[in-house]
Amino acid sequence: MRSLTSFTLLADSGGTKTLWTLINADGTIVFNHKAEGINPLLLDDDEITRRLTDVQQMTMQLMQPADTLAGINIFFYGSGVTVSQQTRMEQLLRDCFAATHTDIHAHSDMLAAARALCQDKEGIACILGTGSNSCRYDGKNIVEQTPSLGFILGDEGGAVHMGKLLLNTIYKGLCDKSIKVAFEEETGENLQSVIEKIYRQPMPNTFIASLTHFIHNHIEEYPVLADIVTNSFKAFIHHNILPYHCSSLPIHALGGIAWAFQQQWREALRSVNFQPGTIAQSPTEGLLRFHT
Repeated sequence: MRSLTSFTLLADSGGTKTLWTLINADGTIVFNHKAEGINPLLLDDDEITRRLTDVQQMTMQLMQPADTLAGINIFFYGSGVTVSQQTRMEQLLRDCFAATHTDIHAHSDMLAAARALCQDKEGIACILGTGSNSCRYDGKNIVEQTPSLGFILGDEGGAVHMGKLLLNTIYKGLCDKSIKVAFEEETGENLQSVIEKIYRQPMPNTFIASLTHFIHNHIEEYPVLADIVTNSFKAFIHHNILPYHCSSLPIHALGGIAWAFQQQWREALRSVNFQPGTIAQSPTEGLLRFHT
């Protein structure tokens, strides 16, 4: 797994963007390239192939003929790479990079987080971004995973969950009126527009998640906002980490929400005697260490 041939190509892919990183045998980064997202649950074969072709051409331009004979390792990590989609994604990568001697692996974004955060050590890996997810990792594989259930039923500790708590706090009169005034002035929203965007417009989760910017901007000013974040993290811990029954393992976290609210994340973990581990904004740096 860890040994490099001539080059290793890493992909960290979400629904909107993919960060491709090409590294050579000594671990030097040849390029970082941001391209369109590739989610095999949402795209057909032709569209995935189109998006892969640009990266394949760029990669081949930077590799010498001797390098292609030596081979290239490709590790594609992405949202939508479920068990049912893994073989399909690997075949599409194999077809696109057919001119090279390739060793191809496609994995979920959850395994990317586990490898980036835990490396080859046992631990709990969490994704805390727009939504949330977690797994128990044994140093090689995911051995247990609590289902996220998405933003309607779950996603505690993620931006959508925090946004919902914020709206409830403001519009049910659970905070000082000055917070409501500040919120509506800063966001341009009011109760009517909030209801419209959540119940009558597409992608309500994206809108609700965006409200965490207000929390982040004013968390030092209004203690109730820090409570919202901490309580959301505590709900995540209760519903997603406690079921693993592994209180001795470090709890690592990845994602924009974990990164933005590190203090509250650590406080929530310590409140139940869990050991805070690594916090990272993205998996790229950790994956580079893992694969080199």
